Amino acid sequence: MATLKMEELEAGVPKNWIVLLYGQPFCGKTHFLRGVPKPLKVHDFDHKYEPLFGIEGVTIETYDITDVAKSLAEYARFQKNWKKDLADPDIASLAVDSLTNLDLILLRYAVILDGRDPRSNPLIQHYGTLGNEFKYFFKFQVATVQDKNIFILAHEHYHIDSDAHTHAITPLITGQKIITHLPAFFKNVWHLEAKDNGERMLHWQKYKHHMAGSLNLSGEGSMEDPTFDKVTAHARKGNGSLS
Repeated sequence: MATLKMEELEAGVPKNWIVLLYGQPFCGKTHFLRGVPKPLKVHDFDHKYEPLFGIEGVTIETYDITDVAKSLAEYARFQKNWKKDLADPDIASLAVDSLTNLDLILLRYAVILDGRDPRSNPLIQHYGTLGNEFKYFFKFQVATVQDKNIFILAHEHYHIDSDAHTHAITPLITGQKIITHLPAFFKNVWHLEAKDNGERMLHWQKYKHHMAGSLNLSGEGSMEDPTFDKVTAHARKGNGSLS
């Protein structure tokens, strides 16, 4: 258990934010990072960090997802860098952009680890390796972090279960078993919606077919044109909890 200093806490505002933010490409996920506490270290797999140009206190660590032969080395480098950054007291916030492309590298990593060509199709055991790696990462290197804000960005996926006749929009990562466990690993699973008129809407409560939830925010469950400051202000008004 952690020791909490009361003078450092605000009513309704969590000591640190643990957030999975997902949505369609170009909906504004990376742009949202502009307002999070700095210094911010972004582990970038998408190579679309232009929204962060000119923002003071932001460092980008990029990874190569184009060369499949490098997947083993790149995933090992990410593991080393993430662990080092978790121990760095000068970093206020950490981000992964995006989980979807980290998923791609991790699946290739599992194939290479099995002694197979990384270009070959994954087998059942490779998906098991991927799932175990994600569970360890989410449980021990994300969910239990107490001294940094963590923002994990992901693309979205429209999933149809033909047997159950259900539809769902969820973060785009491999494996339905992992997806069902996401609310247990993240205090906040937010969906960012980009509307046809250019407006953006942040959802933290389940709506339509979208996965969403929050232990730190309540109220109506959505916010127009979201920024980190607006989210924090919403929590400070008593629409959140000290989880």
